[in-house]
Amino acid sequence: IPGMMEILRRLTALSDSFTDSERKKVLADIINKIGSIENMRVIFKTMTDTNAIAEYLFLLGADSVPAMIKILAESEDRKMRRFLCNTLSKFAPENMVAFEEGLKDERWFLVRNLVLILGMTKDARVLKSLRKLAVHPEPKVRKEAVKALENIQSPETKGILTVFLKDADSAVRINALKAVRRYGGDDLFSFINDVVTRQDFKERPFEEKRELLDAFGDVGREKAFSFLSALFKKKTFFNREENTALRVCAAYGLGYMGTPDAITLLEKEAKSQKKGMLRDACIR
Repeated sequence: IPGMMEILRRLTALSDSFTDSERKKVLADIINKIGSIENMRVIFKTMTDTNAIAEYLFLLGADSVPAMIKILAESEDRKMRRFLCNTLSKFAPENMVAFEEGLKDERWFLVRNLVLILGMTKDARVLKSLRKLAVHPEPKVRKEAVKALENIQSPETKGILTVFLKDADSAVRINALKAVRRYGGDDLFSFINDVVTRQDFKERPFEEKRELLDAFGDVGREKAFSFLSALFKKKTFFNREENTALRVCAAYGLGYMGTPDAITLLEKEAKSQKKGMLRDACIR
């Protein structure tokens, strides 16, 4: 292996010195053979020095990306997978063709790792690929796509995150809302308003209802007060547990608003002698 590394160094240096395209192509073919998936498997199986492995991979260059993705799929060593993810993130933006192929793989765990890598790049050039994952059948992949989008500051990011707000999986929707609410805007307020005023809103999981009303108060401020205050004040003899949960969620939304009227409502309930989750939410 040390001998192969030395040959690779010399071939790379020689290729850089050539201007003739034919000679460069011949050397490139030789380098690609050194970087074959078979040789790469030997490298990863026998070497533990990640600095030496990194040198090997970077000497091979972008043409080694497909083989690296195969090794990532096969590796059972968590430390080595983490190393590969870090290395692949350096290649990703300029080599999206290879990543696009990898994202079509049937193994969801490989796709999730590739999505993680795209997020590590923080590069807007990967957004198109992340957008396509909104329809991936595995929720873990879609959830990872939302995390990746959080890392990418681009005018397009908000629009893509909004697509994930309509996901079939509650956990994905919650993560997408947490990520997109920092952008604010009337369009996001309108979207949340449409969700929380629908009849089926109360059927959503508690964590999602809390996050939605939390974001509603945060994004809407005064515009959200009328709805949140009415929900907070609502009392009923029927479905008390469900109603209390909605009032608790409304309390979090009012707390995020922070307006004098919202604070007055919360302080009044916080002074109540009746202990419970509603009073605790108001105190917080």
